[in-house]
Formats: sequence, structure tokens, C-alpha cells
Amino acid sequence: MIELVGKVLERVRKEAPAVERKAAAKDKENSAAKALKEQKDEDKTRKEPATAATTATATAAVDYNQYDLNKLSEEELAAHKKKMDELYFKNFTNPKAKGFVYDVEKNFDAVEKVDDSWDS
Repeated sequence: MIELVGKVLERVRKEAPAVERKAAAKDKENSAAKALKEQKDEDKTRKEPATAATTATATAAVDYNQYDLNKLSEEELAAHKKKMDELYFKNFTNPKAKGFVYDVEKNFDAVEKVDDSWDS
């Protein structure tokens, strides 16, 4: 019986550092997740609520080549997407519609010729 207790104690002494390392890693993982959650919560509170003034840009003519939609709040982005959807569906042609023509080609007004002398 004494031999059995001695073996158990020896095994506990060997495994204790591994168990402590696992517990420390778990604590570190939990604290990192908690810090990330706190940062996300802070970012949410930092954003301004959408108002009529902030969403007015969606209704105005916007040059999307210059305007960064990644910096908008969810409400502002939704307003811009709604405006884009309206334009899309206005120009959309259903393939099942009567008189649908596949691969329509249109000529647009001549665009100002760009200086391409550098590419010779």
C-alpha cells in the first residue's frame, strides 16, 4: 500500500508542472479574449450614432472612387447600400423578360484621350 501511495505522489509531482502550464495558458487565452471583447465594446461606444446629417451623404451625389465606405458606421453604410441597390434595380434587365437581348453593346460619348506617350 505504501508503494502505491509513493507511486501516486511521484506521478503527481511529475504531472503538476504540465497541469500548471495548461492552466496558465488557459488563463492567458481567457484574458486575451476578454481584452479583445473590451476593445470591441469600446469601439462600438466610440462610433457616433447615425443622424440625418451623417446619412445625408448617401442621398447626395458621392464619388465612390474618392469616398471610403470602410470608415462609416453600420447605419451610414446601410444607407449607401440602399442607394446603390436602387440604381442597380433601376438598370437591371431580367433575362426572363420579353425582348431581353444578351450582350448588348452601347457606344458612349468619346472620352478625353489620355496621354499614352509614356507607353511606347
